[in-house]
Amino acid sequence: MFRVACRWVGGMTLSRGVCSRATLGGVPRVATGDVAELRWPRRSYGSIPEELDGLVEEHTIISTVTNALIGYVTLIDRGHKVDKDDLKKFTTFFREYMDRGHHSKEESVFFEAVLNNTPPSKHGIIPVLEGEHKKIRELISTLDRLCGHWDAMEVVRTAAKLVDLKEAHIRREEEGLFPMAPNKLTRAELQDMGSRMEEMEQSFQSRQKGDLEKLAAELAEKYPWSPESQ
Repeated sequence: MFRVACRWVGGMTLSRGVCSRATLGGVPRVATGDVAELRWPRRSYGSIPEELDGLVEEHTIISTVTNALIGYVTLIDRGHKVDKDDLKKFTTFFREYMDRGHHSKEESVFFEAVLNNTPPSKHGIIPVLEGEHKKIRELISTLDRLCGHWDAMEVVRTAAKLVDLKEAHIRREEEGLFPMAPNKLTRAELQDMGSRMEEMEQSFQSRQKGDLEKLAAELAEKYPWSPESQ
C-alpha cells in the first residue's frame, strides 16, 4: 500500500508545502445550490498588489480541489471503491478552470506584461512557471486518458505528481513573482493589467465559472482531506 499525505502518494513523497497548505479554512457548503453562497477561505500576502487578488483567490479554490484529489486517491490507495466518474469531474475542473481560465490569464496578461516591460535578463522565474504550466497540462491529459483506461495505481501516481507540482507552482508565484510585480510594472501598467484580467474574466463566464466553482466545492465536500487526518 502507498502511504498518503506528508509521506507517500503513489510511491512519491509529497512536498511539505502541500501538507502545510491543506485544509484551507474548511470546505464551503453548497446546500443552497447558490454559487453566491460559497465562502472560500482567503489567504493574504500583504505585498501582493490588489490587481492580483483574483489570481490568489483562484489559487485558493484550486488548492481546495487538489486537496480533494488527495482524498480521492487516498481512498483508491487504501483499496476502497470510488466513483470512477468523479475522476472526470476532477479533470474537467483542472482543464477548464485551472488551465483554460486561470493559467490563460496568467500567461496572456500578467506574464506578458512583465516580459514586455523587463529585459530578458530580468525575466526571472517566468520561463520556469510557463514550463510548469505545460507539464501540468500534460498531467491533466494523462488523468483524462485514465478516465477511459482505468489503472488505479497510475491514477494515484499521476495525481500525486499533479498535486505536488501545482502546489509548488503556487508557492513560487505567491511568495516569489507576485510580490515583485510593483517593482517590475508601473502603477498604470498594473491598472491596465487588472482591466485586461477583468475583460478575460467576463469572457470566462461563458464557460460557466460559477458552475466550476460549485463543482470544486462538491468535490471538496465529498473527498475531504487534511494531513491531521492521516
